[in-house]
Amino acid sequence: MQLDKRFKVLPFCCLSAEKCDKYIGQKGYFSNNIALFKNIDLCIDGTLEAVHGDEAESFEMRDNRKFYRYFIPECFVEPKEKQFRPYTLQEFKGNLPKMIFPDDLIHFRHKNNEFSEYAQRYNGYIVNSRATVICLGSREYTLGDLFENFEYLDKDGEWNTFGVEE
Repeated sequence: MQLDKRFKVLPFCCLSAEKCDKYIGQKGYFSNNIALFKNIDLCIDGTLEAVHGDEAESFEMRDNRKFYRYFIPECFVEPKEKQFRPYTLQEFKGNLPKMIFPDDLIHFRHKNNEFSEYAQRYNGYIVNSRATVICLGSREYTLGDLFENFEYLDKDGEWNTFGVEE
């Protein structure tokens, strides 16, 4: 069985419960079925309240006062990578005030080359049957092209993706 790739160790079970006393009061993930640890999002998250020896359901969770067979402390789980998707047209328009500098300029660069900075005038957008295109200078970019290939400079001097976190 393949466990979630974010685990740094295997989940504790009733056979290793005595090793878990030091994790009482810490957050972690619980389950009565080891197969659910294939995807940590299927497990129940909560705080470890107590460990009950080598009983079949050894781990007591504070949040719901239930007992579980398997537990893994949060400190042994790598954080989930942030996932982004391209802006929708409404989201793009909503973020324009952060993007546009005086003279209607948007500063952007290629994601793979931080020395390729451009400043182009924002000329609006065009919606047709194939795609929505953003007009920057004399070029047109789809929202997907901007997301995949470029970052923009906001008014705080930070580089951002042309997308939102999912």
